[in-house]
Amino acid sequence: MIYDPSFDEDAERAEEAVLKVVADWLKGQPQDVWLMFVKCMNYDFMTDVVKSVMLDNPDCDLAIIAWFFWNLDPGYRVES
Repeated sequence: MIYDPSFDEDAERAEEAVLKVVADWLKGQPQDVWLMFVKCMNYDFMTDVVKSVMLDNPDCDLAIIAWFFWNLDPGYRVES
């Protein structure tokens, strides 16, 4: 199989498009949906979406911020 360099670029553009759609959807949702999203999300890909939509919002509930923070496992980072 011959490697196609445009494959990575296409995949990156597709991922950015999906993240934008998710961010736009989250902006219109109530905070209880935000909390459920944070509880179930994939932390490898959605961290920037959560930061831009929820954490940068001054009206974001403290429970959402706390859940996000503690699920990032800060103790592991301190330990290592």
